[in-house]
Order: sequence, then C-alpha cells, then structure tokens
Amino acid sequence: MTEGKSIRMDISLIFLEDMPEGTFIFNFYHVGVDNSLSMGSEIEGTVYGDIYKSNLNPRKIRLVETLADKVNLYWEEGGNSSNVLFTYTNRTGEKKTINIPASETVTMIDDYVLGGEYSYKTIFCRRKMPWINSSWIRLLISFQPIM
Repeated sequence: MTEGKSIRMDISLIFLEDMPEGTFIFNFYHVGVDNSLSMGSEIEGTVYGDIYKSNLNPRKIRLVETLADKVNLYWEEGGNSSNVLFTYTNRTGEKKTINIPASETVTMIDDYVLGGEYSYKTIFCRRKMPWINSSWIRLLISFQPIM
C-alpha cells in the first residue's frame, strides 16, 4: 500500500497486510447504503514487525526463595509484557500452568517439587482495538505514515 491510499471493504475486523513497520494515522468513515460518508474518525495505530520483535525481552526471575513448604519467585519488572505463563510439575506429578500478570512481583507456589523442571513464556499483547465495531457495515479507510 502507498501513502494516502484509501481502501473500501466490508469488515468485522481489519487486517492490512504488507504495511511497513511504524506508526500511522488511520481515518475511518462509515459508508452509507447510498455511498455517503460519515464524519471521519482519526485514529493513531502502530504496525509491529521484525524491529518490534527484536526488542522484546523475556521477563526474568530475579530470585528464587525456597522455603520448607513453598517456593517464592521474585520477578524483575514486567516491561511491556502482559503476563507470564509459568509451567511446572507439582507434587502429585501433574503438569500445571499458572498465569502471572506483569504487575505481580512475587509469585508463591505451594506445590512445586524442589529441583523439578519448569519453563515459562513471556507474553506480549498489543492493545486491543476498541474502536472496531462489528455493527459497522462498510468503512472507508485511509492512512498516512507519521513522520
């Protein structure tokens, strides 16, 4: 797609492919049955790609505190992550996954086997797009890069 290009489509969710990574201004218009346009809504949006992915860092465990009946995991800052999925095998041999929000700094696990294996994934979620409304029938979208 090129700068200032407009596209017309029926949508419930929009995916624009082959856009360069960066920040853009998107202008949305409702298209009436007689092809009349509503007043536009200007929304800033970001296209994420390889540069964004190369700057994502997994959340790190700063300290593991082992006590008689539990383990406490002390986390470094969550950065721009949304959560961590921590998987381990508990005392009954069951594989468990817990969801740890980025705001949590200490996670207490009371059924962890000391010396057992664990793994975790840091999750990065882009913000949701509340401005997309599935009741809109047709939209005219134009965009331009922000310099």
